[in-house]
Amino acid sequence: MSVKNIVEIKNLSIVLVGNFNPSIVQPHWLANKGLIREEEANEAKIDLIHNEYACFNLDWARIEIWLDKFAISTTREPYFEIIRDLCVGIFSALKETPVKAIGINTTAHLRPLTKKQYTDLGNKLVPLSNWDFLNNPRVLTVEMLDDTIEGRDGFRRIIIQPSDRLNDTIMFNINDHYNFEDKTAINNQLITLFNNHWHSSLEESDKIIEKFWSNVNLDS
Repeated sequence: MSVKNIVEIKNLSIVLVGNFNPSIVQPHWLANKGLIREEEANEAKIDLIHNEYACFNLDWARIEIWLDKFAISTTREPYFEIIRDLCVGIFSALKETPVKAIGINTTAHLRPLTKKQYTDLGNKLVPLSNWDFLNNPRVLTVEMLDDTIEGRDGFRRIIIQPSDRLNDTIMFNINDHYNFEDKTAINNQLITLFNNHWHSSLEESDKIIEKFWSNVNLDS
């Protein structure tokens, strides 16, 4: 079954790990670099701009910066490619920024399940018969790690837990993590990674959900 028939809501975030200056990247700095429109900068909602942490929201994206982490995210699937391009633009302007790793993170909320499907799913993930000494055992979180991925230094972590957006269903958090060999300048590494892995990363996240759904076989 296509992931479009399984997933109700999909979000995306790009997270970089390294050494950052949170006070630099601000809405009007983005506009001055030609990365967003001046109107978008004026309409941005700033939560905080500080030397140790910065956070603001554009209409279609959220940007958070710590001393050791940069994150850009969107809750709108049509903007997935745009936050990638914005990330490339930001770090093309900050090309001397040292970065250790990057994660392409997909959050997918499955369509609502029937009560029976929801119960059966938990039982297939973690057989509740193993917990029959509890009064009302329920599965909350299952985490899987694939740390042997051919052709790269990194891993894929998959977390399954109840959806915080929809009732009677689950969400997948899929962290596709890449370590950079050169932890100094980021510009060329970031562009190369996105050119070589961006679409395959998103496609693999969809395949994981599709294969999982096929294996648990809740529609039968």
